[in-house]
Amino acid sequence: MGLIVLLAVVVAFVTSCTGLGYLADSLARRRGWKGLARGFISAAIVCIWPAILLGDAFYDAATHQRLGPSDPGDGPVYVLMGVFLFVPSLFAMGFLLTLFGARRGWRKSLSYRNTA
Repeated sequence: MGLIVLLAVVVAFVTSCTGLGYLADSLARRRGWKGLARGFISAAIVCIWPAILLGDAFYDAATHQRLGPSDPGDGPVYVLMGVFLFVPSLFAMGFLLTLFGARRGWRKSLSYRNTA
């Protein structure tokens, strides 16, 4: 069951990064925005998943209950350190997927200029 949940999260991550990158580039091309605006949009898209992961880790750390009097309560710290080590790689993978989606949305045959 855990493998199915992991697979669903990976599919959601890849689809959301690629799809939002495609959508952002299509929007930027329609409006005639330059490359810097596209970069800012891509960076905002990439920050969605690390923010979700950090928010979940902080929430779990805040609501952690000790199991007993001998429990030092350092479990949330270990989880948070793992998240801090994982977030940069998640950001890099998301950025590559967003750029891939943006390149899929960039076609020379599509012209969004008003010809009327």
